[in-house]
Amino acid sequence: LSLAVRCFADIVTSPLNVLALRQIVTNESIVMATRNLYTTHGITAFFHGFWLDQYQNVQSLVLDGVKENIKQKLIENKTYRIEREKIDIVLRYRQQRKEILYALMDRADWMQIVDDVICVYL
Repeated sequence: LSLAVRCFADIVTSPLNVLALRQIVTNESIVMATRNLYTTHGITAFFHGFWLDQYQNVQSLVLDGVKENIKQKLIENKTYRIEREKIDIVLRYRQQRKEILYALMDRADWMQIVDDVICVYL
């Protein structure tokens, strides 16, 4: 749909752009520029550069799709990486806390209690 809209817009605006450029270069009125351009080069002169514009439209649509795909993958990868970092931080915190509590308690029955409390609490 986007390509069709761009193509239609180029069909309408291409002759106007050619006439505007012709007016700037030759310093003629719009009527004179239109008449001279038509009599000299025919109707195709009004669409000079039209196919290049269409090529650029297709190219930009393809590149926009590729850019969007890459951006989406980067967002997913970044989100995954951030979530993984959060999990790693929590796991390191749990391990450090467990080591501190084990250092304070030498008895095996206290170690079992500490393990149970850590599992329930965290």
